[in-house]
Amino acid sequence: MDPLTINHRYRVIRELGRGGMGRVLLVEDTHLEDRKMALKTILPGAATAEFVERFRVEFAGLAKLSHPNIASTYDFGQIEETGEHFFTT
Repeated sequence: MDPLTINHRYRVIRELGRGGMGRVLLVEDTHLEDRKMALKTILPGAATAEFVERFRVEFAGLAKLSHPNIASTYDFGQIEETGEHFFTT
């Protein structure tokens, strides 16, 4: 069985955590030489328009930061299969 791949790009290694609003997965980015990163999602039941906008603003703010002690932020999107919004760090 092939491992789960999100949007033909992120190969899921395992779930790192889950809460009431979302989950975080450890993934490999197949477009960036299998670089390991975290993929943070909003669970469909929590994805109100206001919450998704706050999630997008969180991504945009993190994407502007550049420091050796802060994780880089790479991608924002929606999982094709589930509709979950996500970003990667």
